[in-house]
Amino acid sequence: MRSFLLVGLSALALAACFQPSAQTPATDAAVAAVVAPLMVGHLVATDAGQRELTWTGGPVEGVRLEAVARADAARGTGRVLAEAATGGQFNWTPADPAAEAFVLVSAEGQAPVVTGLRLLPLEGGRNFRDLGGYATVDGGRVVWGQLYRSGVMNSLTTADYAYLGGRGIQVICDLRTESERTHEPTQWAAGPVETLTFADPERDIGSGLMAVFQDPEISEAKVAAAMAEGYRGILREQTPAYREMFARLLAGKAPLAFHCSAGKDRTGVGSALLLGALGVDRATVIADYVLSEQLVDFEAEFLGNRESIKPEDPYYFLTQLPVEVVRPLFGTRREYIEVMFNELETRHGGLEAYLATELGVGPDELAALRARYVTRQG
Repeated sequence: MRSFLLVGLSALALAACFQPSAQTPATDAAVAAVVAPLMVGHLVATDAGQRELTWTGGPVEGVRLEAVARADAARGTGRVLAEAATGGQFNWTPADPAAEAFVLVSAEGQAPVVTGLRLLPLEGGRNFRDLGGYATVDGGRVVWGQLYRSGVMNSLTTADYAYLGGRGIQVICDLRTESERTHEPTQWAAGPVETLTFADPERDIGSGLMAVFQDPEISEAKVAAAMAEGYRGILREQTPAYREMFARLLAGKAPLAFHCSAGKDRTGVGSALLLGALGVDRATVIADYVLSEQLVDFEAEFLGNRESIKPEDPYYFLTQLPVEVVRPLFGTRREYIEVMFNELETRHGGLEAYLATELGVGPDELAALRARYVTRQG
């Protein structure tokens, strides 16, 4: 079984368990990665195991496509998919998914630009995503293949690890509590990796949720409000972990993956901080946050496994509540992350002030991060 919930609720007996499910290919505009100033494209994995690349604007005709294993691969080192693709769309079946993880897209008079899959095609992955390709406000792009966000990793398969082996991940930043890590341990098998774990916070979002669940007049609105309020706490509770994550990135310890259980709450806040630090605008940061509930049907996972949760299990009471009451636990609602942004502004003076005072990422460090993890290519 898979633990679903967002935070260290297992300490409060609220880590509901689920089986891994197939991850829906992401075709929403939020997933789109701009390929070049006049050529917009995105790459997705279809249910049939194919890859689909689309592009619009700029030179739609005569586009050269080359599949490569790494985002930093040089032109001519991969498999040429097409020398002069036309029509704004190209589909193919990878000969080796790990060896064709990225695509170099080029047209006459333009330098090759890399694009990749937002959601990694993993059998046992949960919300495992590449943060590359997002536009920054100063005209750059977050680099592909260096920054990953994910949910729990204990169901990754042998095939998944073979695929991930080509990603060269050096650091895993595990935001979960000790009980979560014990319940669903990560057995990383994709090469040497440094795993960072952190002491449990004194309080977490689960504390506020438990108070609501004990309310005899519990309602969906009350649970949603507690979830939103919990995002203030995530920012505070996870500061030591986020500080260490940024320190590793500043030291060049990448590719790096950070994750919690669902890969949407603690991980979502961490992703918002990281993308914001790299200069991605707030609308895009929010779109990346909301994307989690589009990629994983958390509610269906819960409903599909509630019969397997036994009465002696401490979290059994969740299965006895109306679905609409527990529904707010499953989402990545815009209002949740906006509470975090409000906390940044009202308590810390904004994102950059928080980064400087709480995470040790001042102006010089911020410039160094952007130099390393933002590309001006194309």
